[in-house]
Parts: sequence; structure tokens; C-alpha cells
Amino acid sequence: MMRQSVVVAGVIIKGDSALLVKRSKNETAYPNEWELPSGKVEYKEHPNKAVVREVKEETDLDVKVVKPLTVSHFVFGNRHCVQINYLVKAKNYKVKLSKEHDDYKWVPKNKIKKFRTFKDIKEAVLEAFKH
Repeated sequence: MMRQSVVVAGVIIKGDSALLVKRSKNETAYPNEWELPSGKVEYKEHPNKAVVREVKEETDLDVKVVKPLTVSHFVFGNRHCVQINYLVKAKNYKVKLSKEHDDYKWVPKNKIKKFRTFKDIKEAVLEAFKH
């Protein structure tokens, strides 16, 4: 049976760099892949609130939503996911990762295009630098 999910992701900019997090090698979905802090929107949860919650859970950063940037989608197994990528502003930059991730990097704008991550993430990050 096919399922659908809404996923939200936060693009956090610090100076000329964006935060990317590396999924744990133990994760079922996309182990060892670099991504934005992200996660599923819960039932009846507003996506704006979900992105604030997910960024906090995964990085321990308190953020506020600036604006939605891009919308992308992907298929994982029998699940079709629609992802809303937000520009969010962090109140501080002291990252403390959850067990879902093994590492993080502040990736400079001029290195995003060649960084090993998904095309849709690169597009969202580059769009964030325009604002």
C-alpha cells in the first residue's frame, strides 16, 4: 500500500555557510547521507511548527521560521514524501546532535554545489542564500 507523508526541513545560515547533518549509519532511511535537519509533520500539526520542533529535536537549536523556500518530493520504499524546505533563523549556533545523526558541517555557499548531498537540498540551500 502506498503512503504519503509531509516532511519539513530547515535551512540554517550562519554567515556564508549552511548547516548540514549526516544521518547515522544505523538509520534505516538514507544512512550516512548528508541532509538538512528535517522530519515528518505529525497528524494535525502545522508545518511551520513541525520544522521548529524537528530542528530542535535533531540539533538542539531554537529557530524561528523566516519563510518557506522550496518544495520537493521523493519516494522511499512505498512512501511518497513531499518536503517543504524552510529558511529558519537560529537564536544561537551551538549544535548538539540527536542520535539520528553522527556529524554536522557548516558548508560554505561556494562548496554547496559539489557537496555530497541531494540535488533538492542543494537547491533549497542556494535559494536561502538569496534572502
